[in-house]
Amino acid sequence: MLSPSTQSYDRGSRFTLYRSIVTLREYMLVDPDTREVQLFRRGADGLFTLHDLTGREHITLDSVGCELLASDGFDGVEPEPGEQISLPV
Repeated sequence: MLSPSTQSYDRGSRFTLYRSIVTLREYMLVDPDTREVQLFRRGADGLFTLHDLTGREHITLDSVGCELLASDGFDGVEPEPGEQISLPV
């Protein structure tokens, strides 16, 4: 889960560091305020591709063979006042 205080770091420097881990296959960012879910998946070429999973009912993490209900990830998490929630498409 992203927090306002670490969001820039998680999207920038932390992801840069994580990309240097050759065994890392997926990196997921979840924003509880906007309900955005971004999954970065390493391809055969070694490059990460963004998969915007915002609004999806299920989220599949191939690297660990896991499928999640997106709603479970936000269960009990309320957006900050004034934040807009992304609705499913």
